[in-house]
Amino acid sequence: MKIAIIGIGNKIMGDDGFGAFLVSSMIKNCEKNQCLDFIDLEIRSIELINYIEDKDLIVIIDVAKEIEKIVEVYEVNNEQLSKVKLSDLIELSNINIHELTAITTIILAKLTKYFNGKAYAILVKAKNLSHGKPLSKEVVTTIPIVLDYVRAILRKHGVNLRCRYTEILKEMWNYCDIEKIIQDLRISKHGT
Repeated sequence: MKIAIIGIGNKIMGDDGFGAFLVSSMIKNCEKNQCLDFIDLEIRSIELINYIEDKDLIVIIDVAKEIEKIVEVYEVNNEQLSKVKLSDLIELSNINIHELTAITTIILAKLTKYFNGKAYAILVKAKNLSHGKPLSKEVVTTIPIVLDYVRAILRKHGVNLRCRYTEILKEMWNYCDIEKIIQDLRISKHGT
């Protein structure tokens, strides 16, 4: 089984960076597993298509402003897709490529048979999506819930996720400080 945990988000737009930051931390703090890839896509959700074709299971971590609960999990399954009408596809085809969300990309990939695996999206309710702002404490406090959902999804598919959860939490709390975010982005860009 080939699995990808994919984080999406703009790291300098407040809570929008949550998925990218979390998966970036998971890359450093979770045990490597031959069947499991961690992918930090940042704001390049359109590139998602390049990472999913050969996967049996993908789990996307992202934020959303318009959800009711603090954390919501969605499964994109074939039963739902069988209800998609031609008019829905035409509407999707009119989307500006910059407005294409990860979930829309998965739906299109499944409808065109480019991706035939299982797909889940774990969405966290965003509080602040302002440019130059750090992650909100409200979003960071959802990490245990998000990681529990990731572990449950993987367990359901026979994979055990082992991580240094305390290290992930410590690192993520640092991203409530915009100066720490800028420093880390400089280091990752220049490698020093």
